[in-house]
Amino acid sequence: MAGIHGKNSGAEIRSGRIPKLLSFGSVMLLEAVIAYFFLYTDFIRKSLWGTVNYDILFYVVFAVSAVLSCIMFHYLFRSQKIFTAEPEENRKREWILEGIVYIAGFAVLGASFVNAPFTPAANTHYLPWHASRRTQMLVFIAAVWLAFEIRMYMSRESRGDIHTVHIKAVQLLLALLAGWSIYQPDCFLQDTSMYHGDAYFNSVYRVMHLQPYNEINCGVYGFYGIILAPFTKLLGGDFRACVLVLAALTVLCVLCYFYVLNKLVHNSWLRIAGSIGAACTFTSSWQALYLQLWPHRFIFTGFVLAFIVWKKTVSPEGKKWSFIAIALLILSLVWNLETGIACVLAYAGSDMVSCLQEHPLTSGIVWKKLLRNILTALLSAGGAYLFVGIYNLCAGESFPSVQAFLFPFVNNPYVAYLNIELPLVPSAWMLFCALLGIVICVILWSTCLCKGKGRNDKIVNLAACAITAAVQFVYYVNRAVYGNLFIVLPAAVIMMAFLAEYSGRREIFRSSRFGNGIFRGAAVVQTVILVLVAGMGVCKFLPIEIERDKARDMQPVEELAAVIAGGVPADTPAIGIGLPAIYSYLGWDTNFYAIDMADLDVAPAECKSYIYRVLENAEDIFIDERVLDSLKNAPQGIRGGDTELNRLAEDAPAVIDSFLAAHEVRWECEIAGYRYTYYGKI
Repeated sequence: MAGIHGKNSGAEIRSGRIPKLLSFGSVMLLEAVIAYFFLYTDFIRKSLWGTVNYDILFYVVFAVSAVLSCIMFHYLFRSQKIFTAEPEENRKREWILEGIVYIAGFAVLGASFVNAPFTPAANTHYLPWHASRRTQMLVFIAAVWLAFEIRMYMSRESRGDIHTVHIKAVQLLLALLAGWSIYQPDCFLQDTSMYHGDAYFNSVYRVMHLQPYNEINCGVYGFYGIILAPFTKLLGGDFRACVLVLAALTVLCVLCYFYVLNKLVHNSWLRIAGSIGAACTFTSSWQALYLQLWPHRFIFTGFVLAFIVWKKTVSPEGKKWSFIAIALLILSLVWNLETGIACVLAYAGSDMVSCLQEHPLTSGIVWKKLLRNILTALLSAGGAYLFVGIYNLCAGESFPSVQAFLFPFVNNPYVAYLNIELPLVPSAWMLFCALLGIVICVILWSTCLCKGKGRNDKIVNLAACAITAAVQFVYYVNRAVYGNLFIVLPAAVIMMAFLAEYSGRREIFRSSRFGNGIFRGAAVVQTVILVLVAGMGVCKFLPIEIERDKARDMQPVEELAAVIAGGVPADTPAIGIGLPAIYSYLGWDTNFYAIDMADLDVAPAECKSYIYRVLENAEDIFIDERVLDSLKNAPQGIRGGDTELNRLAEDAPAVIDSFLAAHEVRWECEIAGYRYTYYGKI
């Protein structure tokens, strides 16, 4: 290296790394300061109480400050060159720096690991490594041993690789396992499965019956029903068919994540560990059915990330690819608004990073590119609204109102209602924030803002991963339940694998220059975390799979369907959690198309009023007793202050009492521990 660059090369490399390390240090310091003032003091919390979602505001300030801090420090230090007479080789200093990274890294990792069972809802997940202090200690010892082995492997002159064909075979197997994990057509085994299955399947069920979207027929999780319903109908139109379609989409989605990983990471072993870690999101996360997260919020992020990487790698010519990109973004917004926003920002943001790698911020090209990406975002949003509007026209109704299109995120306390405060003990979410801070620095270092050295497609693709993860992380921030953090896992393991390879290059391990010890330590710690994530996922898979396999036995579903068919006439109007799913197995029509009962609390007044009218005019009806209790005792749900809902709340007891007085119980049964009643008019 010295022979090529001359005698000052060591000083020049050191001078380039000092601004980088200072900028990275500033980001980490600023993150710590913001976290302290937001999370550990009451001053800001009290001043904002009741006005905004506190956790989301914290995260927005946190993310924006990290970016501004990194840019600011680079502008301050990028013009400085620090030359020193210190010799290039200084092994003692590098060993000390590397040791400090190991101590700090394992201290934070160990604290987060030990505290994992104490974070919200952690007990809902199978965590075998927390069964006792002894098992926790064994895991920690394994982590230390891994660090030693990985350190030795990275320092070798020749590192063994696995044949690409073998890696792809493993990835295909993992993708199939992920799809198989989703396939659980019996959602009636336990209340949680039926509850979440009902909340998800209703949108598909309503579209199969060509019901338009409006304030009555609204879905919390997006307009995905328009996309899923045709395929579900083609395969039989029941809940089983819907889950089968989701399983197939999961396989494709996971393969897309693997494609991104393969393009970002060259090392075979990192690819294997990253593949297992990404697949763990699907194979080893949830025991019960939770379609709203798993796989709903991963599918289009995988598709869009793969398209971004493919487009940047192949560089296809022609405007048709821009139209294809917009079409994909439109579908992502139709599928789910939150996911679509992440996809749109990833597409636009990565394009801006690519432009800034070759052009300074003051260049007209950059501003033209910015306007073009803003136009792309607007076209995507408008296209999504048009897509839903055309469906409504086909269903015999006009375009939905903007409020119905943006439901439940506009004029609804839904987001604040779900809020669970971030755990203030060392936790995995803090590790993710640190990872995001590192990635932000790496991305900005590659641009002209920080004296970047030209186009780097890998960093552009890394930026797309980081943006999707950062935006989707809000899902966890808003409701900091342990399992919700899985939403960032696929993108996070790809970023970790990239950083491990980025920091563990051979020239770093074979030389001693300023900061090399820090890079070596960071590479080892990142790889240890990656391998631990993969290993824990493998450990969790079999116990969870044994429980999930019970939900693939269709005999209990057929028996339940036969019981319902024996007590309730065909196509009897039905209102209740799980009833659209069981009616779909019978081929019956519920004749009721309002919001799913699992999300009744967030329904607008128009929807509640419609339900009361159904009950007032009902002849025979099959109903979940929980629905009657909710409508009578808590008709407002979470929307207190709504004038129309206040009026309904006053009238609700009389409406329900009138319904019960005019109807008699003709048959009843129990599903997943809850009572369902068939009422006939007296």
